[in-house]
Amino acid sequence: MGENNNIPVFRGSSANTIHNELTFFQDTKVLKSGYTSILVELLIEGKESEVEELLPLYRKIHLPYSLPDLYLSNISEQELENLAEQAATKNVFPKEVTPEKIIEAILLLESKSLHVVKD
Repeated sequence: MGENNNIPVFRGSSANTIHNELTFFQDTKVLKSGYTSILVELLIEGKESEVEELLPLYRKIHLPYSLPDLYLSNISEQELENLAEQAATKNVFPKEVTPEKIIEAILLLESKSLHVVKD
């Protein structure tokens, strides 16, 4: 959408799209899935270092940062593909984002979440 002092203006709407798709899962912690969606969006944007900086903070203040945190540890591959397909068709991302890119970001976040230093 544009830049404002080098801060992306679009982040809210695309993270919200992922959050909205996560809320279709009955077991999801609906009110908190937006926090995880922000991390997924950062990974879609290729900002791995920012995610690595945020993960310890998320853990410290008890924000969800993984599928198990959202009660989605048993999400099937098909459900993940459906989530990504629906999110990608919402067309609110700053550039074309494919379902595969969304799945890749979610799986990368899952991998990174395993390495968060526990208190």
